[in-house]
Amino acid sequence: MSATLRCGMGVLVLLANGLVHAQDAADLEALQGSVALYAGVLQEGLGLNERAGLFSPLSGSVRGTYLAQQGVVLEVTSPLASTRNSFAQFSLGAALERLSAQFASQTGTDAAVPRPDLSTLRETMAMSLRLELVQGEARELLDELERVDVSAQIATALQRAVDAARSLHALAQLDESALNEVLAETAAQRELLSAQVSALQTLRAQISAQTLPLTDEQTAQWRDGLEALREALATLQQHAQERADTLQEQAGQARARREEQWQQELAAFESEVFRLVCDFAGGLRPLPAEEHVTLVLKGLGDDTVQRREDRILVLRQVDALQCLQGEITVQQLQETAQVYSF
Repeated sequence: MSATLRCGMGVLVLLANGLVHAQDAADLEALQGSVALYAGVLQEGLGLNERAGLFSPLSGSVRGTYLAQQGVVLEVTSPLASTRNSFAQFSLGAALERLSAQFASQTGTDAAVPRPDLSTLRETMAMSLRLELVQGEARELLDELERVDVSAQIATALQRAVDAARSLHALAQLDESALNEVLAETAAQRELLSAQVSALQTLRAQISAQTLPLTDEQTAQWRDGLEALREALATLQQHAQERADTLQEQAGQARARREEQWQQELAAFESEVFRLVCDFAGGLRPLPAEEHVTLVLKGLGDDTVQRREDRILVLRQVDALQCLQGEITVQQLQETAQVYSF
């Protein structure tokens, strides 16, 4: 082959490549415009252009992109993802309030690390040593006091009641007045618990400080005090646990009802997505028929321990065009799609 022929063929190849690239660029530009318009139609059709107020953000969005030889990917953000948060057992607000209260109680309002109270530390260490030295009937009384002390269980039950009440309030099953009533009742029980714990600590200190042999009168007096504490704490524990169990059961039932309703809303939303994909499939005519339209429904997939997954809908453009032409129904189009969470 002559040099001239080789040169001529090279020019033809370059021209052909240039035409292909120009054609590709034109196709991509046309597809880009089609994807933007298609995403806008879906966003409008799904009601995601609504605003809560004049300066509020849109309720959702549809963002599209194209992956060569694969197809169009559309990310759909909808209010369904945010309403799903109400299914949590405890609201984020309640958790943050508890955390804030814990920090406040430990650090004070200035958030500074408190200096240790040396006199209190010495007294605590001295009491610990005295407790170890106590023997006989006094030792038995101290052991009974430990068994009577169910303050930790009561505090846990009271917190469970508060968390369940806040959950019911978040699910619109408990109004502000009823929530405040539960909070006030719990606060009153916490005060009672604090008083009982203080009495228990006082009795423990008296017994541990005893140096002389116990008299029958002193023993009887302490046992009366111990029995009074036992009855008071048992009553408080029973009431707190029953209240917490009742509220938690109500919260669980409310969450189950709300989740069932949400699943119905998701099914209706997904059906509307497929209807719009069918009705406006012609808007993606520049997309090769063998490629796919993938819709990523943000935050609407499985709720795993690690994260809340997206729900993925993958369908062929050729099937969408068949639906547009009436060759298959929207239901059949939905059945041909691959649906999964990721």
